[in-house]
Amino acid sequence: MVRRTRFSVSLPSPLVEEFDALVKDMGYSTRSKAVHDAISAFIVENRASGKGEPAAGALVCLYYRDVKGLVEKIEDEQQKHSSIISSSLHIALDSKRCMRIFAVRGHREEIFKFAQDLQTRRGVRHLKLAMMS
Repeated sequence: MVRRTRFSVSLPSPLVEEFDALVKDMGYSTRSKAVHDAISAFIVENRASGKGEPAAGALVCLYYRDVKGLVEKIEDEQQKHSSIISSSLHIALDSKRCMRIFAVRGHREEIFKFAQDLQTRRGVRHLKLAMMS
């Protein structure tokens, strides 16, 4: 069995109240379990990109399709990083906005590089990388 460590954290009351409301709404049996899950997710998503460390996740990219040359640049980046892309999905949200979801698997530094290459393009409105391992 894994040894448990207790620690205390000082937080602003409104933040704790909001957290507790979410804990209840999400059906957690204890605040400790919710904190455990939040810390675990934080570690997985922010772990330093060790050279050669394997990872998998999803990269969600919201962009404006009417920005000249952007679609071609996204496709170029997709081709450039094809070795880490398992699958992709394109969704037209409306006449101007599109979303692309990339399932990625490979070395963490390659995945972060792909995300950075997309995020720095003019016309990319929002990018979210969710790392699962």
